[in-house]
Amino acid sequence: MSSKPHSPLVSVVVPSYNHAKFIKEAIQSILSQTYQNFEIIIIDDCSTDRSIEVINTIVDSRIYFEQLSENHGAVDALNYAISKANGKYIALLNSDDAWFPEKLDKQVSFLEDNKDFDIVFSDTVFINEYGEVLGKKEYHKADRFSQSNRTSGEWLRKFFYDFNCLCHPSMMIRKELYETHQYNPSFQQLPDFKMWVELLKRHKIFVSSEQLVKFRNLSGEKNSSANTSINRIRFSNEIYFILNTFFDNVTLSDFHDGFSDLIQYKKGILSEKYFLKCEQAFLYLQVEHEMAHIYKQIGLQKLYELISVDESRSILANYYNFTDKDFFNLTGDYSGLIYGEKPLMNMAKHVGRKSLEFMPRVQRIVIKLRNLILK
Repeated sequence: MSSKPHSPLVSVVVPSYNHAKFIKEAIQSILSQTYQNFEIIIIDDCSTDRSIEVINTIVDSRIYFEQLSENHGAVDALNYAISKANGKYIALLNSDDAWFPEKLDKQVSFLEDNKDFDIVFSDTVFINEYGEVLGKKEYHKADRFSQSNRTSGEWLRKFFYDFNCLCHPSMMIRKELYETHQYNPSFQQLPDFKMWVELLKRHKIFVSSEQLVKFRNLSGEKNSSANTSINRIRFSNEIYFILNTFFDNVTLSDFHDGFSDLIQYKKGILSEKYFLKCEQAFLYLQVEHEMAHIYKQIGLQKLYELISVDESRSILANYYNFTDKDFFNLTGDYSGLIYGEKPLMNMAKHVGRKSLEFMPRVQRIVIKLRNLILK
């Protein structure tokens, strides 16, 4: 275990797990940076391959390396690495990714010159396990992290409908943000997305159009975010957790900035908490894409909470023309939301098609709801 250097401006945290084939390239891409005032904190999460052996071949006084005695998971390893950081800024590099040489230099300069921004990201180049560049033809998400800059409200809207589009190993962040926020260890697929949603409610971000990261996409579903059936199920559950509290602590100005064109009752006083909560509940019910059932389940829950309070129940009835009867119609029509489309089809085999004839026609209900609201 090596000692940590003193007074680095940047702490580079590298959570490592079973990437013996790539970890040397990752570390060398840090050591080769044009900006050199950094420390490297490598926390290995009890790898079972040759990762430890490879890491120990690299000698530099700025490297702090520790191997955990048992596997804790990527988020715990990352949080632990951050707790060891001494720098003013923190950057992260996955043990199978790499940086271009000017990554730290450009991002330190930006944060030093722009005190009103707290996090900076960049665009990326996708590569395969052999280091070959993947374009849109080879990988359909190759432009996923090519993002224009937005206001905080616009970013929240982007996240609400399209989910994460910021590259984790491209970021540099002011360390003090991690003093009040940690990555949530209950998330395996989307801990970074959860973090960005929460930080955006209080802090400004900037995305550089420069490609400063080589983001590796492994073959054979080897990435932790690989498109496997288990990961898809876990992704859906984690999206539910994030969306369920998505608007908690969002400022009125950011909500208006991001969603003003979707406000249903234009004369509503959004600073009055129940008007704002009504608008947010209806937003969930209007979403139309492949994960709409998750939004609609949350929207139904939000309406349940509102209609259970006399004051908000009155606002729903008097200003949105949404009554108890409309809510009862929704609770009958949205019966499939809890289970999703495939489980419902499996249920049909057991209980018979006839008893499933009440299943929702989401488009019909949403149109009905909109018509009720616009009356």
